[in-house]
Amino acid sequence: MSTALPRDSRIRVLLVDEQDIVRNGLRAALGTEPSIEVVAVASTIENALALAMRLKPGLIVTELQASGQSAVDLLKGLRQAGNNARVLVLTSEASEVQMRLAMSAGASAYLMKEDGYSELLEALRVVHAGRRFFSDSVESTILDQYAERVAARFAVVAAPITPREHQEEIGSEQA
Repeated sequence: MSTALPRDSRIRVLLVDEQDIVRNGLRAALGTEPSIEVVAVASTIENALALAMRLKPGLIVTELQASGQSAVDLLKGLRQAGNNARVLVLTSEASEVQMRLAMSAGASAYLMKEDGYSELLEALRVVHAGRRFFSDSVESTILDQYAERVAARFAVVAAPITPREHQEEIGSEQA
């Protein structure tokens, strides 16, 4: 007796990564999940776009960068073609700037490759349900980077000034 769900109720996933071992490892692992159907794998953004147009997956799991293109390029191509597949970025780059670019382009989730498999499964289900997802490690990294920026700004504002600088400031305000 099969435990697989009917085809139309499963999460249809397209996997995108330059590294063969990552693509096939994810395909093998996700292939054991009854609620997930891996419809295809791609090693380039260009190939992923073509597959997404033809196969209409509900969710695309992609590396941030693949063969010189980015997840942002994938998102732009999908939207221009009227494809509403949700995109989950699975990467080894914990950069606030990169995360912000991907999310502003329409990514639904951002996870690190170092995160656990259970977190990936949770992200797939959350995104499939129409919500956004950030792994704990991404949230922590982003908050740390933000705190560093705030602290650096505060340090500049709170930097002590010499009596002479203070006198010059007062003199320029009175002028």
